[in-house]
Amino acid sequence: MSDRKKRVVWTHRDDQLLLKLWAERATDLGRAKRKRYIYSKISAKMCGKFSAKDIHVKIRNLTQTYRHERKKFVASGDKTKWRLYNEVHQILGQNADNTAEEYESISQDSKFDKSYNALAEAVAVMSTPAPSSSSSSASSKAELLTPLLTRSALSSPVPPHSPSPDPLQLPRRKPATTTNSVETEMIKLMHKQTEMLQSLIEDNKELTNEIVTALREQNETSNEFLALMKSLIEKI
Repeated sequence: MSDRKKRVVWTHRDDQLLLKLWAERATDLGRAKRKRYIYSKISAKMCGKFSAKDIHVKIRNLTQTYRHERKKFVASGDKTKWRLYNEVHQILGQNADNTAEEYESISQDSKFDKSYNALAEAVAVMSTPAPSSSSSSASSKAELLTPLLTRSALSSPVPPHSPSPDPLQLPRRKPATTTNSVETEMIKLMHKQTEMLQSLIEDNKELTNEIVTALREQNETSNEFLALMKSLIEKI
């Protein structure tokens, strides 16, 4: 991962080109729920020098730097020394505080991790064995005895020489059966698991289509670039 980070080097020329492309798609980025496709389009227009994730990280960093510099300016009134401030200000303007939180992560691995963890938790709950009838009966007795003893102590004090009441002789409520509740919870979890799997499948299909489209556009851009280079070489 460290090698990959070392290879991502942004020059001032790259920054200027990104700012231009970002300004063109700023409205789309503010409205779109899934922004990976837009980042892929920007990446293609930059001849694939930076990946869609690189574009996302760069825009996020520029937004955070702008917000930091703007807060300093509002607090002190001193002019910022950041040379990209004016360009980013034209894109974000007064809505920077709201825009910064809108740029969601495009890392599909993170999305799958969250979905997988939720799914694993649901499966773990489903696979937990139901408590035995004896243990559930004992716990039900304890839960029933505690409030009864408390109410009895508060409402009718025991005479000094009277024997303490036998907990086993106190009136009990019939413990509710846990089988139906366990089955109901299992059915709910199964429905939730099915919905999560369907959501993952739909997201994978959409992501695949976006990647294929981005690759096609990048291929077309590369072909145009090669044709242009070939034409220049022939003229030389």
